[in-house]
Amino acid sequence: MGDAEDAGGARSVEYLRSLLPPGVEGPEITNVVAQIKLNAPLDLEELHRRLNNAVYQPLTGFNGVIVRPQRPKVTFTVQHNGRIQHAGWSGTDARQVLWAFAKKVKGKLGISEEVRAAYRVVNVVAKASVGFPVDLDALVRSTGNLGVCKYDPERMSGAAYHMESPKATLRIWRSGAVKIMGAKSELGAWEAFCRIYVVLCPCRMARGDAGEGARGGAAETSAEVSAEMSASDSDAAEE
Repeated sequence: MGDAEDAGGARSVEYLRSLLPPGVEGPEITNVVAQIKLNAPLDLEELHRRLNNAVYQPLTGFNGVIVRPQRPKVTFTVQHNGRIQHAGWSGTDARQVLWAFAKKVKGKLGISEEVRAAYRVVNVVAKASVGFPVDLDALVRSTGNLGVCKYDPERMSGAAYHMESPKATLRIWRSGAVKIMGAKSELGAWEAFCRIYVVLCPCRMARGDAGEGARGGAAETSAEVSAEMSASDSDAAEE
């Protein structure tokens, strides 16, 4: 997951980063949930005995082994059907971390190296900031076609924005803070952030005496990012 995987595509994380104005850092990955499905059943009781920092309490309702190693700082869950999942990893090398643990599980249980495994990313969570305060009421009133926005200040402090392309859910706060959930890659998180940046620029709230000047500047930047994203969409479609 990351730039290397996207090198052959029309976009990369570095390309999307270049579209943002100075001072806007873009998404920082805070959690990657991924899983491997081994094509073999797993003996959970035996695995529990052989692994350190492992918990197996099927009577609690969860019939799986939970492993929290000291390093890396991540939580693994192992199920009888061969599914191994990890959560809590914030690096871009999630695949390597999960494969290494799956290999360890196979070794502890004496499973052949020839047993096949399928890997997939379940969820990428990231945090970011657009760098300016956002009028959430204006965001709800906006007619952007990237997703559906819901905001109920009596129930939650931020707005929930459901984006269709790329598929992601974003929480947006008045401070300009953004939480991205449901992306399937680092690149997907960056695409979601660049698109929501375009949507939020017209909803910018003025700081101090910035007034309409700040709003106008944001609109210009929004147009530039939107044009670049649209151009990249066309290039990708042609390929």
